[in-house]
Amino acid sequence: MRVGGNFNCSCNNLKSLKGAPEYVGGDFDCSFNKIENINDLTTTYIGGDFYCYGNNVTDEDARILKEKGIVQGEIYYKDRMILKSSFSEEEKLCLRKRRQIFWKRILNLKTMPQFALKKKNK
Repeated sequence: MRVGGNFNCSCNNLKSLKGAPEYVGGDFDCSFNKIENINDLTTTYIGGDFYCYGNNVTDEDARILKEKGIVQGEIYYKDRMILKSSFSEEEKLCLRKRRQIFWKRILNLKTMPQFALKKKNK
């Protein structure tokens, strides 16, 4: 499977990245799952950044992934970035994007069931 833009599988209790798209043209976000090892990733190309916060990813795992040349951008996996009291402009932008994704999901959860009910009644 190929994804031309961003791929987001965060917050899904995933234990493995096996079966992920082979190609991701944008960012790949698998944050806040239960992934123990990112080296079983089946993706061969990520055009943007790789986000893996909240998983058990080591410095060695990230180094290996970067050396394979799969990720064209940066690899973000250390939770300490979220815990800092002062952020760079780039970090603020990243956190804003994550907050926007979070609220879009919440709004979709609130509106989708209502839409489905209205459709059934017609």
